[in-house]
Amino acid sequence: MSFSSEQFVNKLTKLEDSQESIASASKWLLSQHRDAPKIAECWKTYMLRKDINSRRKLLGIYVVNHVVQQAAGQKIGHFQEDFDKVIEEVLTTTFPEFSSDLKKKIIRVVNIWKNRGIFSRPTLNKVLISFEKNKNTNESDNLKLPPKIKPIVEMIKKIEKTQVNLHAMKTRFDNSINELDSSSVVYDENFKTVTKISDLAKDTIASSITERNNLINLFNGMIEEQNKLIVEEQTMVSEIDFALTAKDPTNINSKDKDDQDILPSYEAAGDDNDDSDSDSDSDLEDQKGSNVDKLTTTNGIPLDTANALEQMNTLVQEGNLKRNIDEIERSGNSDEDENSVKRTKGQDTNEGDVYEPTNQDSNEDENADDSNAVTSSIQDLLSKLAN
Repeated sequence: MSFSSEQFVNKLTKLEDSQESIASASKWLLSQHRDAPKIAECWKTYMLRKDINSRRKLLGIYVVNHVVQQAAGQKIGHFQEDFDKVIEEVLTTTFPEFSSDLKKKIIRVVNIWKNRGIFSRPTLNKVLISFEKNKNTNESDNLKLPPKIKPIVEMIKKIEKTQVNLHAMKTRFDNSINELDSSSVVYDENFKTVTKISDLAKDTIASSITERNNLINLFNGMIEEQNKLIVEEQTMVSEIDFALTAKDPTNINSKDKDDQDILPSYEAAGDDNDDSDSDSDSDLEDQKGSNVDKLTTTNGIPLDTANALEQMNTLVQEGNLKRNIDEIERSGNSDEDENSVKRTKGQDTNEGDVYEPTNQDSNEDENADDSNAVTSSIQDLLSKLAN
């Protein structure tokens, strides 16, 4: 039966982390020893693929280890020679992809090969030197990891290990369920075995889900922390902008100008000194009372004096008017008296009546009283002015 690369890749994909699974794949490869060069090249291509996880690549190394040691025991040298040509490139290229735990397992396998002389010593020495350089680089990188990142890195590594087991268990279950034969005499026993495999697969899946949820919680915690830090930093930016705005010369000059515009301006009140900017009504009344004495006319005469003189002038004019009226009345009375005298005389002449003169002294007394009243009023006004 000729070698089939598809069949070989299929066997590598379905490998489980068990001695039985590794031994079964190795037995099939040994039966294909005539195509050892093709097997070595196919293995190399598979191991260098980026879509193959590190755990499955470790199982591929285990298969090669088992095959070459079995071939050495059976005196089949084809595998040692052909794998020696590709082993250095595969191991030095893939070694950085493995976690620290898996790297330890690979180094252990290579040391076994070196001790037993499975591959040439120069090839294995180059591989171990490459491992040592990469190990130092990884340790240096781990030291540079921030403390908050390390738990996440460890959690991811743990998930990767679980992922390999998960796929292996799922593949094992698929193979077992497909091999069940309902017509078999031991069908019930086989079904119980498949049920146990399914329980193991489900436990592995549940473990993977738990680890992924834990990883999500770590990420959520980091996201929440980063959001808080973003808010704090945005607040800092606002404080910086506010401080710069407050100290900006343009804003300061503008503020001073605004303050000047807000201050009240007062115009001269002319000759009167009335302070109209008082805030209290009582102060206004007091100031009005105190400023009355300071008011003057346009001729420079105090307003009180001018008012008093005006009243005096009014009284004098009233007195003069009254005297004029009295004189007119007296003049009219004297004419009437003269006529009366004439009539009396005529009557005396005619009738012999005695003439009785009119009382003129009473009118003169009334005029004197009016004059005295005006004089008294003037004296009162002068007295008020003096006070």
